[in-house]
Amino acid sequence: MPLSKPLTAKIIVISDYVIDGVRPDEVGPAAVELLATFGVDVGEPIAIPENKEAISVALKTTIEQGYDIIITAGGVGLKPNNLTPEATRPFLNAELPGIATQVLLEGIKNDSHAGLARGLVGVTGRNDTSALVVNSAGCVDGITDTITVIGPLLSDIFQQLGRS
Repeated sequence: MPLSKPLTAKIIVISDYVIDGVRPDEVGPAAVELLATFGVDVGEPIAIPENKEAISVALKTTIEQGYDIIITAGGVGLKPNNLTPEATRPFLNAELPGIATQVLLEGIKNDSHAGLARGLVGVTGRNDTSALVVNSAGCVDGITDTITVIGPLLSDIFQQLGRS
């Protein structure tokens, strides 16, 4: 059963390269386009630096703004500044490791390096005002794998949270 109103989403691109102008943001626009195919109303992506404080502030602000879905793209690897999961975990009331595993399996079908990603998936609460937070790899293939998995589950996730 479809939800009575469209879901809203915000994409947070975590990349020093994008912030420094070394490379254009290709991930944010790809995520917007993919989420729109699932009927999600997506705000303009934002880019932030690769540090835990910036990620925490962006997550806190975006949650407070009332977005239903928050997708971070980047910072899920093993480099010292890849701290997206560590910054995300305090905001999650319940992790959804099954969905994170589905994203991993989808990624591995396309690239064996997908197994190096440590992204989390979870919800900020267990009620109708809760947000879904998803950490994705910071590349177009990674965001594609992530949204391919979560897109078909969005209605069920939000219905379980009490949305109608």
